[in-house]
Amino acid sequence: MMRIVYSSIYAAVAVIVLWLITPFLPSSFLIQPVDLEIEDNHLEYTRTVTVETNADFTTEVTQGREVFEQCGASGSTFFEERGLEPVVWHFPCELPDGEYEVSVCVSASWFGVPMRPACLTEEWVVGEPVDLEIQLDTIQKRVEGLAKEIMRSR
Repeated sequence: MMRIVYSSIYAAVAVIVLWLITPFLPSSFLIQPVDLEIEDNHLEYTRTVTVETNADFTTEVTQGREVFEQCGASGSTFFEERGLEPVVWHFPCELPDGEYEVSVCVSASWFGVPMRPACLTEEWVVGEPVDLEIQLDTIQKRVEGLAKEIMRSR
């Protein structure tokens, strides 16, 4: 009889410990991000799946510290084994020419407890690449113009 009690206690402790460490386990145990490609105005996300599961995903477009929320997407979906066939979706926005970073994060959950997200980030160039030297020259000319205006107003 005590053997059953001890086994039950060990099983309960194991479940509690597993439940407590699940948020620290990476989602890549269940869903492995493989590749992220961005062409024109669509994104191709390739991943493999160890265990078919529901997961939350987020897509974020940034330029420096600026986040373009209108270009992001988030939701919950069922991740199934598809080999290396990518998931393709289009961006719901138009951006000015420049260089951006696109991140796709997937957060699986195990027994209702969310795991640590697995992310991929890729650089995305919209239109013509912007030359930093030209940008610096433009900014420098504006600063010089403002400095002259301040000197005149004194």
